[in-house]
Amino acid sequence: MPPLTSVESAARINLRWIVRLRWGAVAGQVITILIARQFVRRPLPVVPLLGVCAALALANLAVQIWLDRGGRPTTGLAP
Repeated sequence: MPPLTSVESAARINLRWIVRLRWGAVAGQVITILIARQFVRRPLPVVPLLGVCAALALANLAVQIWLDRGGRPTTGLAP
């Protein structure tokens, strides 16, 4: 394994993991909506539900792009 040339901050590493977890959550929500549509006896508002998932996916994408461009999250602690 080649040596790291730069050390990524703990906040950036944590945010990258959060984004990965949120991608999994979005996928799980979409799958749940599509499966529930088949089993629920009443019509579901599938388009609005998938719209919320799309908004979450866009937020994830925005954070990922921001991180890839060198965004530096704060730790939330006072200086």
